[in-house]
Amino acid sequence: MKPSFEALRPLWDRALDAEIGLAIPTNDPKALRQELLHARQSYDTDAYNDLMTFLPDGVGEVFIVKKTVELPDA
Repeated sequence: MKPSFEALRPLWDRALDAEIGLAIPTNDPKALRQELLHARQSYDTDAYNDLMTFLPDGVGEVFIVKKTVELPDA
């Protein structure tokens, strides 16, 4: 059963509030990424335009991260 687009919205919100982004564990990263992208397109907001998704090879996670991150000097 696929999650509804509104059920996925909190993931986008958590990534937006995070310092860098969010890692989402899943058994099917490609399918989840597609659902996340379709969901983002359905939202009537530009709030998520500064976020992107990616799938590292061999990792069972989808990442939603900020396109630009400024980290404090160490």
